Amino acid sequence: MLTCNPNTRIKVYVIEDWSWAHVSIDRTTHIQGFYPKQKPLTILIFEILLACGSTPGLIGQVIVNENSAWITRGPREIDPLSFKISKQFHQRGRDLISALD
Repeated sequence: MLTCNPNTRIKVYVIEDWSWAHVSIDRTTHIQGFYPKQKPLTILIFEILLACGSTPGLIGQVIVNENSAWITRGPREIDPLSFKISKQFHQRGRDLISALD
């Protein structure tokens, strides 16, 4: 769950090691990814990207590399008590995310 406090001065959030579910652990047995029964952080990254296109002003910028994702908060006001990233994009995006679960 991504939560944002509108009273904080922090404008950049960092998600480290988001790719843990996709790394090669053992090339001889072809085991890929840690914690195979856990929901990967990749889905959160996808949700953030979908919110960029669906909710203008919520997210200013997203930068992703193989280890980390940097999310810059946009100027849009939010309610920190009810905010859910999964509610910030349209049904087409929700259908895409539900196919990943």
